[in-house]
Amino acid sequence: MRNHYTWLSSVHRAMANYLSFNHQSFAAVRTSATCRSGAIFALGLIGIVLLVISSRSTMGHHNDQQNNGHWLELETLHHNTYPRIIHQVWLGFDRQDPPDSWRNGTNETIRNNPDFTYHLWSKDDVINLLTSHYPWFLPIYHSYPYNIERADAARYFIILHYGGIYLDMDEVSVVSISDIINDNKLQRYQCFLPQGTPNGITNYVIMCKRNSPFMRYLTSQLAMSKGWYGIPYATVMWSTGPRFISRVYDSYGEKDSLFIMPGSEVSKNFRCLFGQSWFRIDGIIIHVIVYPFIRMGLSWSYMFVIVTFIVLLIVRCFWKRWKRTEKLPT
Repeated sequence: MRNHYTWLSSVHRAMANYLSFNHQSFAAVRTSATCRSGAIFALGLIGIVLLVISSRSTMGHHNDQQNNGHWLELETLHHNTYPRIIHQVWLGFDRQDPPDSWRNGTNETIRNNPDFTYHLWSKDDVINLLTSHYPWFLPIYHSYPYNIERADAARYFIILHYGGIYLDMDEVSVVSISDIINDNKLQRYQCFLPQGTPNGITNYVIMCKRNSPFMRYLTSQLAMSKGWYGIPYATVMWSTGPRFISRVYDSYGEKDSLFIMPGSEVSKNFRCLFGQSWFRIDGIIIHVIVYPFIRMGLSWSYMFVIVTFIVLLIVRCFWKRWKRTEKLPT
């Protein structure tokens, strides 16, 4: 007991010495409180962002019955083969023509697939398709804040309506797509999708039979996934991009009807020209800092929390420094 009181007395004296209320120690206490409030603010903001993402993820799993009325407008003819057509989309919002390297990649794809026809979809082509067959989606399409979201959504409706294979403009088919179909016995499946990096599936290559149930389900989820997810990169990824299609795949009830090609096999059949034309600084930071940790086994959400916390603390530090500089006498 005596030792207990002795320890308490020592702690009390140490606290009194540390918190003596002279001007210097008061400033230290105030700075410490400011740091604590800054950390609490950062954690609170992170919590809000994660809550938004979590709620939208849940919304993406809702039953698709409410959109069945739109699906009934489609032709009910079921095709047991993949239509021999290659689709690419160039909406031309950011620049009128694709880069020369992408054009060369397209020409190589066409040469490697002489038994396929090719169609490059323009902005007007996409609008005409949506107006004629999916008018319910037009307001959502026009309201997207980023052009890449429109390009993502366009590919889903094109593959739903016509079937065939969609390739990003910076993707090149280095082998015959017919050989891919035959070698993997893809006729047994309604869709072929590539495994994503670092996890899930991705959307730079999509091949489906016409009017496939998976694409019907996927397009029905677009309206519920639309929204702002904190930063531009996350907004694109979760509203229309790879995280969106991965979430839809996770909630789809007939996964056995889909063929997911491992990333190592995808790289043998398709070559990426590494366009990344829609990336901003946030996307570059996530790919350089976050994705290596995810590949080592840490969850995407965990890394998102860490990086967001670090970024907010850095921003707060610069903000405080700027305010102090502003108050200095001239």
